[in-house]
Amino acid sequence: MNKLVWVCAVLALSSVAQADTKAWTAAKKVLPAGLPIIASLNVGAVRTTQTFQALWPLLQDKMKDMGEALSDMKTACAFDPAQGIDSLVVAGSDEGDDTAVLVLSFKMAQSEIESCFVKAQKARGNDVKIGKDGAYAKYAVGGNAAYARWLDRNTVAVAIRIGDKDFLGKMTAGGIAKDKALTGVKTDSQLWVVVDKASDVDQIGAKMTRAYGSANIKAGKADADLHFVLDSSDAATATAKKVQGQLDAAKASGQMPAQLDWLFKSLTISPIGTELVVRAGGTDQNIVDLLKLATQ
Repeated sequence: MNKLVWVCAVLALSSVAQADTKAWTAAKKVLPAGLPIIASLNVGAVRTTQTFQALWPLLQDKMKDMGEALSDMKTACAFDPAQGIDSLVVAGSDEGDDTAVLVLSFKMAQSEIESCFVKAQKARGNDVKIGKDGAYAKYAVGGNAAYARWLDRNTVAVAIRIGDKDFLGKMTAGGIAKDKALTGVKTDSQLWVVVDKASDVDQIGAKMTRAYGSANIKAGKADADLHFVLDSSDAATATAKKVQGQLDAAKASGQMPAQLDWLFKSLTISPIGTELVVRAGGTDQNIVDLLKLATQ
């Protein structure tokens, strides 16, 4: 899931705050507790930004089977998922890079989505049968089957491996509503991310127990608010001092790319209790430049 976390983190710099998304409103009723990663994105609020336009192909690629199905639907029905999706939630497990559930809230209703899916598969020469399998909609395509759980008329939960019904059931078993991992998370942000997994951060010699963050954009100005929960307040204080020293040294070296000037000027690092709080601000174009630099 590391690459997916990276994509979501960059997207975090291209969002604007309001109420919980439709996808998250539905997802939090069914997702299980204890997930190592959850991310929510209000596509409708960010789709016109340069950052989203640059990152959407990467995000769609991470959707695996679902991404391919959406691509086919765009060809067959002129259904552009970047325009037709209202919001989405990604919920990942520890079972591998492609073990995650997507909760997608569409502008169109279930019947319209299914009609387009059938048309897209027929264009490929495939026969499709739509039926029910317990709580799931079953889409039989040739000798294979895809499964989905519709949470309301516009919102669906699907596994990235769309044929894995057992995993979909496990990931929609409920329980997240009382999950302490969501403590402090601004779920009304247009994008927020939670990583609830302990790990050693070798670069700063600290142990992180959890991380979460959110971001906003208004009139082209973006800001991000990231929290790294360490194992003690002493660790947070020491780490903030160490990271600030590393940043000061990097700036003094004169060797940092010019594209990062905005980041160094706006970046603040503060210890608050056991948390290392990192805040930064820039513009839509700044984030696109950062993406280009990261993928060179």
